Amino acid sequence: MPKISVDKLMQDIVYINNQLSGLKMLLEQKKKIMAKYFDVSGHRSITNDEATCYISEKTNIEYDVEELQNHLSKEILNKFIESNYKIKNWNKFTKLCKEHGIKPKELKEFISVEKKVNQEKLAKLYEKGEVEPAELQGCYTCTVKKSIALRMKNVEKVIPITKAK
Repeated sequence: MPKISVDKLMQDIVYINNQLSGLKMLLEQKKKIMAKYFDVSGHRSITNDEATCYISEKTNIEYDVEELQNHLSKEILNKFIESNYKIKNWNKFTKLCKEHGIKPKELKEFISVEKKVNQEKLAKLYEKGEVEPAELQGCYTCTVKKSIALRMKNVEKVIPITKAK
């Protein structure tokens, strides 16, 4: 096995990393230009023999659980709201439980509740007709992130590949 120079290997790694960084920057610049083209032209995709370039959209919906509680019944909320309870100070909590007859109002100070929407369960409720979109008006914010994506066509056609004989 030939000797490997660690210094040379490190130089090669840094060189390749710099090339990759430069290529990523160049790709992002080209994607920005393509995004401007899509905005001006109104097109959502463009295709040639090698690839298809298109607008990819990712939607993110953040629900306001407190607002949902004002709009929907407890029965419906229990089907898609997930709650996590955490005891902030276990020692004080157990001491209090022993000293008192355990009343929920006394325990509230020691417990924090985190509630979140299970979007899959909510989607199923939409499908079943148990929840209507109008009922959730004002209970969420929706953001759409657009990006430019590239799908290569037949790679063998783009890069001539010959099979070994």
